[in-house]
Amino acid sequence: MPPGTGWPEDPAAADTPVARTAAAVRRLARPADLDALEAAVSVCRACPRLVDWREEVAATKRAAFADQPYWGRPIPGWGAADPSILVVGLAPAAHGGNRTGRVFTGDSSGDWLFASLHRVGLAARSTSEHAGDGQALHGVRMVATVRCAPPANKPTPQERDT
Repeated sequence: MPPGTGWPEDPAAADTPVARTAAAVRRLARPADLDALEAAVSVCRACPRLVDWREEVAATKRAAFADQPYWGRPIPGWGAADPSILVVGLAPAAHGGNRTGRVFTGDSSGDWLFASLHRVGLAARSTSEHAGDGQALHGVRMVATVRCAPPANKPTPQERDT
């Protein structure tokens, strides 16, 4: 999904700067406010193996989701800008976040997590199906250490660090 083409909650615009190396990731992150940082995250292309994998998965799709569009880009964090609780995952799922555009959304881990957060008043809804579904977090922010779905759920140390 190209940035700025109407995906719900897309933090990037067509002219958002794109990092293509680890050094560019660091340079773009330094002066950024949270919104600019998440926009830059969502268009990053610094890890060729991850870029190839996430885009291949988005193009071939799982049969169960063949009729759905895939985000196919790095997953930005979302939720409260100044949270009391930070929920950190390893990486988005290939057919979860890589499909929905939101970490912990579209797979069974998210089903459990959002139901739990909703029960204690930290989420507006008990489910999170995709970006733009009306879900909102209260005092919580969600991020992934690795922002792209890695092949076999195994990012390399360099990919993790980037």
